Amino acid sequence: MASATPPGPLKPPPLIEEVNSNATSGDRIKDDFVQILYEAFTTPISRDLLHTLILDLDRVLSKLQNVADAVSMYGVAEATSENRAMAALAVDACSRLNKATIGMGDTKQKPEDVARLCHEIADAGTKAGQAMSEG
Repeated sequence: MASATPPGPLKPPPLIEEVNSNATSGDRIKDDFVQILYEAFTTPISRDLLHTLILDLDRVLSKLQNVADAVSMYGVAEATSENRAMAALAVDACSRLNKATIGMGDTKQKPEDVARLCHEIADAGTKAGQAMSEG
């Protein structure tokens, strides 16, 4: 009679590992950013706005990590069309957020362009809310 060995812990898929790694990196960046913010004598943008921005970005990363953990925990193997639509909106919003963030530090970037990107991000959030209520 062969003895069965208990299975070891399941290794999360590479994408989930990447999300968790990015969340850890994001936590370090947030901590460093807050430290620099408090040490800086002046900032071109209100300290409160910068602090709110970094905390909001941290919350987004935490939510992404929660989703990745739930996908792993529940063994979700395939996304629904609604899931894919929400993911596409999130990717689009993150891409625009990246462009807006880079634009804030670029003296050649027009403030109107950054503001437009911010409005487009808000629109993506509205579309995501509508998609959630329809699904």
